[in-house]
Amino acid sequence: MATIIYLHEQGEKNVAIATKLCVTRMALHRTVKRHQELRTVDDHPRGGRAKSVNASRVRKVVKKGILRGNKRPVRKTTSDLGISPASVGRIVKLELEFHPDKFRRAHMWTEKYKSIVRKSEETPERRSAGPCIECAFH
Repeated sequence: MATIIYLHEQGEKNVAIATKLCVTRMALHRTVKRHQELRTVDDHPRGGRAKSVNASRVRKVVKKGILRGNKRPVRKTTSDLGISPASVGRIVKLELEFHPDKFRRAHMWTEKYKSIVRKSEETPERRSAGPCIECAFH
């Protein structure tokens, strides 16, 4: 993109630049127009409402609570901070890259189930769907 802008500022025509750099005329036109409007080739600023909840203060409070070993649910943290549970969950998951307990799926290993698993590990039973693979190649 920098080459497109450089050649355009040197006074070359768009058709010549497009053939020289093997880009479409539409892509070249958009790049030149973006550079003229923004004085850069970066994307346009996004529309919509800006982030207001995900301030550094909120991130710090949530992170301190997690690192302290605090077992408080996210819902209680949200009521203290005065923001929605979805916002705190988003901060925990995306910004801090932690995994909330609500999203974590795990087995409930009871003693009965553990004993069944141990027995099956001690005496493995071979179950095969067909002939042994080793026998097929001999």
